[in-house]
Amino acid sequence: MKQRYLILGPGQVPIARAQLLSEAGVEPMRFEVLENKAELVEAQKSICLLCMDDDALTMMGDVAYRRGDEVVVKPGKKLGAETRQNLRVPADFETVIYPVSTSWRGQRRIQSVDLSCGGIAFFCNEEMQKGEVIEVVLPIVQAMLIIHAEILRVRPEADGRFFYASKFMDLIEDEDAFLRQAVFSIQIGNK
Repeated sequence: MKQRYLILGPGQVPIARAQLLSEAGVEPMRFEVLENKAELVEAQKSICLLCMDDDALTMMGDVAYRRGDEVVVKPGKKLGAETRQNLRVPADFETVIYPVSTSWRGQRRIQSVDLSCGGIAFFCNEEMQKGEVIEVVLPIVQAMLIIHAEILRVRPEADGRFFYASKFMDLIEDEDAFLRQAVFSIQIGNK
């Protein structure tokens, strides 16, 4: 299977999806840019390449030239997994959470605000504490995921709800891959 990439332009704004045509590790890198966006990619001087399939292949690159839907890129500085984890996308969906390390029982409804490969921000009508661990049901991926998350920040809102920022915990490889695919797809869709 060809490696899939998300191409980011200035300000880390996603501009296109692409598939690697050349062998991994071969320079320069050749990409098939999807959805008729090769011209947009060519117009960038420097791009960020986020591999959807492998964190180790996230890097900066310089666009050398384009031929049809194929773009040739000279790879540059490798970037860490934090680049992928810090890419937050607005995400507006309702779902539920369940307690893991808390005294409350049952489920609580939440409204998502944004999503990244590292966590989720959301609103909830009930108050929870920083450090609580919850299970979040994510209905936005190919297979519905239930992921553990730790609440990092709590902020009361004027309308009586609470804003929460959380980080995902103990992701296994398949969960991480599904989550990465969902975040990148949402980001391209928002663009």
